[in-house]
Amino acid sequence: MSDQVAGASLELRSAWLGAARDRLVDELDRVLGDALRLEGRRRPPWSEWVAISDFDLTGRCAGRFAHPDPDSSPRSATTLLTRALAKLALGAWDGTESPGSALRRVLPTITEPTWVVDALEELDPAARVAVQSSAEAWMADVLTSVRGRRDLRWQVARSRVEVPGRSIRLAAACDARLGDPRRPTTLLVHSGRLPDDAHDAVVAGFVSLVVCFWGRAVPERVRLSSAGTGIARRVVVTPEVLDRGVDRIVELASHRAVPDAAPLTPGGWCRWCHRLEDCTVGRAHLEPGA
Repeated sequence: MSDQVAGASLELRSAWLGAARDRLVDELDRVLGDALRLEGRRRPPWSEWVAISDFDLTGRCAGRFAHPDPDSSPRSATTLLTRALAKLALGAWDGTESPGSALRRVLPTITEPTWVVDALEELDPAARVAVQSSAEAWMADVLTSVRGRRDLRWQVARSRVEVPGRSIRLAAACDARLGDPRRPTTLLVHSGRLPDDAHDAVVAGFVSLVVCFWGRAVPERVRLSSAGTGIARRVVVTPEVLDRGVDRIVELASHRAVPDAAPLTPGGWCRWCHRLEDCTVGRAHLEPGA
């Protein structure tokens, strides 16, 4: 994406946000028809909603997403807790102490958000030590990627959006931002994913749309950093980038609407897939000599 559009005006970024929201609704209408549509005031139970999050964006096999693993929530919850603790500590970091010192100083004082407090109380001593260690490592890693800058506003809460008229929930998080919450200039996303231009654009479009869905404007840019590398990339937010996010939402929603039609893509991930026992494509891929 050209750097020439970096620094686009607030009015222009606001117009792009409105157009992306409208396009999402229109594309879902075109592709899904009445599937996953909310009827009147009836709201189905949460278990019947389609959840699409930033964790789902770069999955290689549509069949795996179309048939979600019912046992995946504990692992996701641990990841979210680790990052939340790290960002709470980074918000209080004084720029001189070590990440571990900041974390140990903040831990006894945490009262919000309540889900973090509750999750910590449920951990046994060994699990608590493991989560703290992971949070400390995450802090050290992300500080390397942002060169230790202290003007970032660390974001603990994930953004959640109910798509108008559909039983579809979107969830995404930026790890930090610059600028006003309703009209940020920069969003930071730090993950374990290796740099990839195509995936970067999808992630930037999705996170920009979801985080700012009911805000005033999309950000000027998204900075993505890769864990363990210190590498950071910039994606300038444009209508084309937002379209990439919208297209991915529609694609994933269509797979969940008609799960048995979702294409199967074999790869190294088959070895750990929860559907392996029922997937002839995956089993064939893992057979010796395949």
